Amino acid sequence: MIGLLCIGTGILGIVIRVITKSVNKNDSLASTFGYALIAMGLFMCFEYYILKSERLMARTFFLCMGVPFVVYAFYNFVNLFRCSTKILAQYEGFDTMYSPRMPSTYYPKFSYRVDGMDYHEKSAKNESLELLEADMEIGRGYEIYIVPGKPETFILTKKIKFLNIFFLIVGAFFAAFGLLIPLQ
Repeated sequence: MIGLLCIGTGILGIVIRVITKSVNKNDSLASTFGYALIAMGLFMCFEYYILKSERLMARTFFLCMGVPFVVYAFYNFVNLFRCSTKILAQYEGFDTMYSPRMPSTYYPKFSYRVDGMDYHEKSAKNESLELLEADMEIGRGYEIYIVPGKPETFILTKKIKFLNIFFLIVGAFFAAFGLLIPLQ
């Protein structure tokens, strides 16, 4: 039974990764979890069949569940600090990333000039549909935050989202619980 759980976890990760790649090429959250499940399935099979250790398998399960949450939240926090230069850019609309089982995500698109180069890019961070439809006007100028030295990467707002804090707390909890499982 545990062996089927190990193999099933890896297969689920592969399925999530294949669906994510075919439906939405930029969905980093689903990709992260897909890779984590693939790794978790492989490690759990190795630990159960080769090392014969259910405790080590449980530790791997909790670590592989927690680390992607922490990595995703950390990535979003790092973007808040990396995007430090404020510039004026023209709003061009937004791209919608569709997902079959999750709410769609919306990435605002802007055009701007930095150091004589023109850029037409979408944000590194998604925004709410309400903000984009109600408060944003196509063709109007808005302040955005770019990464110095890499102006194609930008964010519209420098706010910490509740979801990122939630992911960080849940991920830290799972990872800590996994590390606290004794191996004897």
